[in-house]
Formats: sequence, structure tokens, C-alpha cells
Amino acid sequence: MRQVRAPTPTSAERERVWAALRAGREPSRLRWIGTAVPAAVVGFLLVMLLRPQADPSGTVSLATPLAPMTLTLAAGAVSAGPQAAALQPVEAGAELPSGTRVRTGAGSSAHLRFFDSSGLLVREGTEVLLTQQPEGAQIELAAGGIVAAIAPQRGEGRIFAVVAQGVRVEVVGTLFAVESGRTVNVRVAEGVVSVQHAEQKVSVTAGQCWSSDAPGQSVPCPAPPDASAARALTRPAGSEGRVVLEGDGDLAVVADGIALGHPPIQWWTAAREHQLQVTAPGGRLERAVTVAPDAEVRLALVLPLATAPRSAIPEEPSAPTAVAPPIPTPRPTPPLRRLESEPSREPAEPPPAIPLALPPAPPVRGPEWLYEDALRLAREGQYAAAAGAFESLAQSGGDRFGALALYELGRLRHQRLHDPTGALEAFQGYRQRFPAGPLRHEVDLSAVEASLSLGAPDRALGEADAFLAAHPGSERRQLVRRIRGDLRRAAGDCLAAVQDYQAVLDEDPRGPEADDATFHAALCEARLGRAAAARERLERYLAGFPRGRHAAEAAQALGTTRD
Repeated sequence: MRQVRAPTPTSAERERVWAALRAGREPSRLRWIGTAVPAAVVGFLLVMLLRPQADPSGTVSLATPLAPMTLTLAAGAVSAGPQAAALQPVEAGAELPSGTRVRTGAGSSAHLRFFDSSGLLVREGTEVLLTQQPEGAQIELAAGGIVAAIAPQRGEGRIFAVVAQGVRVEVVGTLFAVESGRTVNVRVAEGVVSVQHAEQKVSVTAGQCWSSDAPGQSVPCPAPPDASAARALTRPAGSEGRVVLEGDGDLAVVADGIALGHPPIQWWTAAREHQLQVTAPGGRLERAVTVAPDAEVRLALVLPLATAPRSAIPEEPSAPTAVAPPIPTPRPTPPLRRLESEPSREPAEPPPAIPLALPPAPPVRGPEWLYEDALRLAREGQYAAAAGAFESLAQSGGDRFGALALYELGRLRHQRLHDPTGALEAFQGYRQRFPAGPLRHEVDLSAVEASLSLGAPDRALGEADAFLAAHPGSERRQLVRRIRGDLRRAAGDCLAAVQDYQAVLDEDPRGPEADDATFHAALCEARLGRAAAARERLERYLAGFPRGRHAAEAAQALGTTRD
């Protein structure tokens, strides 16, 4: 019914955090909390409405504006720009705010990513307009086709919509394609979408298609051929860098099993080793490319097309293989060793055989490799296996990777395995082993979040108190202070709650927490019997937030207090 909100960080901010973690430094204090307030707390919140007969579910908005999208792939001719301006070539890694148009040319493609792990693959010859609204994101498809891999939309009323030629496709978490040409076609690979056309509304589920030629029904069909690429390109953001691939346009590039398209290609991807395969008629090239955080790797792709297919990378000469000598004969070849005396014609015993050369031993898998492997498992959706890998690394990975593993283990348990108790155990383990570790700020914020999900308001209140005491200069102090005010208000301590709300407003009366703080302070003033103060805060709310999340409630409550 209500969520603890926080602004979503930009890619640069998140990159600073991850770069600091990789380097073992103190990260910038940027984090977000986006978890449901437990049912017990919500029950208290409903009691405190000024109009007992009001239905809060019809007036409370749960919308959280999305951060800009990040262009993660630009293969061929990709351009972008504001809606009313001329489009310009755009580089992978660029952030695209609301109101941005993206266009791909013939033989080109692009991929864009939200920070909620949603993504959009833009096919060749396509133009889209990205806009953000209070209730979510909307993609206007002017022409061409897209494949959307959408994460579950958290919060009541939150939507992701695609609009094309009067057809509106709404989702809450799925994988689907929309094509706009002579007709509009929708093809669903996972989940379910709602298609609205004229006066009709049709649900289309996985394995089905819908067409504007026959708008009243959906029919079975195979998944979009590029659905797997759209899903694979949509990854959580971490440390990333850019790969720039140049070469002839007839080369086909596949990276980590994902078809990227044809050069020139710019790929904004995870900072790790990637396997590239480049093919063309008569030639093939394979090589590994290592991407460093916030760095760029440029490769010129050239294949020996005139020769038979083989790797274009020079192969290192293999080590010579020693072979045992033949069984001695009456006149043997002297053995390959220094002799102390003149060899006799018939040696007393056969010379020792020289052993065959053995292949090199496999490299030792150190903690950095194990950490990257655990992250890979999490990206692939193998959450239980990833949690086991992080748990093992926490015990054997030393200080640096042990700390990283405990933090990732807590986040994975809370966000993916829905185990807030286990998450709190991991966070507490971090605080015991690394009381002054570089991730302590992030761990303490995550502990507040997990406590709320656990449905333990007393523990959440204690975590909020501890956070504000330990991190008084944090960029997230207003958010945590507002959360503490909500918890105190739910517990019936409105006097202390008003102090928290007022502290938020004193610091920034127009900040991201001011909307909630102003309205909820008015609720508490009314509960304390201070009608004049409640009326003043409601009037201030409507003056400062005429289209705020609680505007309708405030107007109704103000009428009640005036009566």
C-alpha cells in the first residue's frame, strides 16, 4: 500500500560506488532504498488519516520517477536527441533523459537499459521516443520494432507502456516484442501483457501473438528471434567500460554468445573479460577482450578472407614434446645426457625414458575470479548458487573479497531470495568483521531496508537511529530521517515524528522527502490536537506541492479541519 521511496542514482554515481569497491576505497555514499513498508506499520498509518471514512488506497501515489536510460549498445548508425531537435550520433554509455528520441539506421541496432534491470532492444530502421511520467515509463514507437525485457514494476499503479499507432501495450514485468509497420504486431516471450486498441482490451500471454489486423484475439506463435539477446544485454549496472569495434560492415560480431551486430559497434558492458567471435564469408576470428572500469578498448577487426577459415590471431608455438627413445639395440643412439666415460657398445641397462611433456597446469582460481563467478551466477538468475558462492567467498576470500561477498550476499538474500532474516545476518557479519569497512555506509542502509521488509518496526527504528548517529553527513540522511518519522508516527509517538519531519524540511523544504514530510507532519499535528498547526501545514503543502502525491488527501483534510 505504500513504499519507502528514494531517488534512483545516475550511472555516474553508481559507477563511482563500484569503482571504489573494486579499488578497495571508500565509495561515494549513494544508495537507494525501495522496499515495502511492513503490514503492521501500514496499519498504524491508516489509523492516522484525518478523515476516517477516506480510502487511502485511492489517493496515495506510489510512483517513483525513473532514472535516465543508459545506451549500452550502438551497432551501426545510431542517433539520439531531444524530441524537438535534430538527432546526433550517440556513444554507448550515454544517459538518455526523458523526452529523448532514438533512431537506428538500416542494418543498425541499439540497446538501452533502465536501472531497475529493465531493457529495450531497438531493431534496425526504428525510431522511438522515451518519456517518463509519474506512474512509470512510456515508449512511443514511431516505426520499426523493439524487444522489451521488463523487470517487475514495483508499486501499485506502476506501469511500463509501449504506444504505436493507437495501440497501447502495458506490462508489469515480461519479455515481449512490438513491431509497427502496416500493422502493429505484439509477440510475447515471457509473462503477460495487456493490449488496448480502440474499445478492445486483450491479454496476451507467453507464446502468443496479437495483430491489429485481428484485434479481438491472440494466436500461438514462437518467441521473437532476438528475445534472448534482449534479455542477455539487460544486466544490473556495476563497474563498466566501453568496447569500440571497427571493421568492415559485413562482419558479424558475437560477444559472450550475444549477437551485437555489424561494425562499427560501441558496447557499454561489464568490466571483465569477454569472449568475441567475428565471422564473415571465408573467415573467423576469436579472442578474449578485457574491459577495465570506466575505460575504453578499441579493436580493428580484420579477417584473412582469401584463405580457408581459421583464426586470424597468430597462434603461439606449442612447447616441444619430448618423446621416449626407442628400445636399445646392439648399437643404440647415445642417450640425451652427459656421459662420464666412453659408452660401451652394449650398455649395462637401458637409458631412462624421457617423459612426455605435460600440459600446463590450470591457473589457480583466486578470490577475484570466484567473486566474478558469483556475480555471473547472479546475473544469470542462479540466485541460490550465487548466494552459496558468496557465502563460501566470505569465509575464504580474505578481507577485501570477504567484505564484498558479505555485502553482496545480504543484498542477494534480501532482493532476490526474499530472505530478510538471512540478509540481516550477512550485514551483521560484515559489521562485526569490518566495523570501519568501505561498505559500512551501504551495509547500514541495506539493514534499514531489510528490517522494514522483515516486518520488524522496532528493529527498523533501531537501525535508522544507528544510521543517523553513525553517518550524520550522509547524502541519504533526509530519507532515513523521514523513514524514522514514519516509524515513530506508526508507533504513536507523533511528537518525536514531527521533530523528524521538521528536521527534513529545515534542511531542504523542496527536497525529495519534503512532500511526504510536510503532509505527514500535518497528520501528526492533527493527532496531537493542534488543529491550527495542522491547517497551516496543509495549506503550506498545497501551496508547495499542488500536484503532489498527497494533494487530494490534503485538500479533503483541509476542508475537514476548516469545518
